[in-house]
Amino acid sequence: APAAAAPVESAPAPAAAPAALLPAFVDLHVHMPPPFPGADPDARYDPFAATGPAGTIREEWALSAVRDGAKRILLRPCTAAAAATLATERGSVLLVGPRGCGKSAVLSTLVASARLSGQVVLFVRDVDRLQQQGFYIEASSRGVFNLPVLSQELLGQLLEAHGPQIDAIPFDGAGAHDEGLQKATTVGDACRAGVSDVEAAGEAYAAVLARMEEQTAVPFVLAVDEYNMLYQPESIYGTYFHKDHENAPEAIPWRNISLFAPLIKIGAKTDNAPAGARGAFLASITHTRPQPRIVMRSFLE
Repeated sequence: APAAAAPVESAPAPAAAPAALLPAFVDLHVHMPPPFPGADPDARYDPFAATGPAGTIREEWALSAVRDGAKRILLRPCTAAAAATLATERGSVLLVGPRGCGKSAVLSTLVASARLSGQVVLFVRDVDRLQQQGFYIEASSRGVFNLPVLSQELLGQLLEAHGPQIDAIPFDGAGAHDEGLQKATTVGDACRAGVSDVEAAGEAYAAVLARMEEQTAVPFVLAVDEYNMLYQPESIYGTYFHKDHENAPEAIPWRNISLFAPLIKIGAKTDNAPAGARGAFLASITHTRPQPRIVMRSFLE
């Protein structure tokens, strides 16, 4: 009989691509452990080291195979765990771990993959900066206050990353106060109204987030880094003040500022309800910003 042909080595077949990156609503706390047993939780380690104290990185198909022709990528196991939890279009993930372990890197990887998968993502990268550099604050209706310049910045991010997608989502601006927002017929139009007119930005931001939470045409992902900073006491760390605040001259609570209110509401999941009709909530905490330990402990509990 003829000799058997020698086996031919080939690359592993990619895993089946998930229908969408983002399962029935489920919470996941991805605890990113210290790099090695006994590691100093305050020490910094390279989160991308393939060997050594920072742990491991492996080749992964799950996130890279969402598009035809995608190549394999290097992915940390904790990233794969978070992505597995966000396997359908209803999910919530909180990334926790010691300082320097790479929480923000994992969050950024998930955001990039979600965008490549066709999902609309609003990425609030630096809560601490937003809490301090709002330039000015103005009063709106019902005791809510706007940060127009920062609202304009986030609306611009949505337009730059997802312009064609949000131009296909209907928007009703009939009840808006701003004239430009009244004329908006799509979410993209509403974003442009805020980007072109800083005075309309606060109202446009709140209206766009409310619309994206209720729509089902496309998955909407809200990703927030330094999320625990929204739970620090305003009596100590509050930075925004206004004469129309009912408790002036005290600082305005974060929940009364339109830029932060949706982030707190979505993360808290009142009555154990998911954030929106279709989408996910991703957040990571920070240990590099000043915050009382009792506040951090209470937040994680």
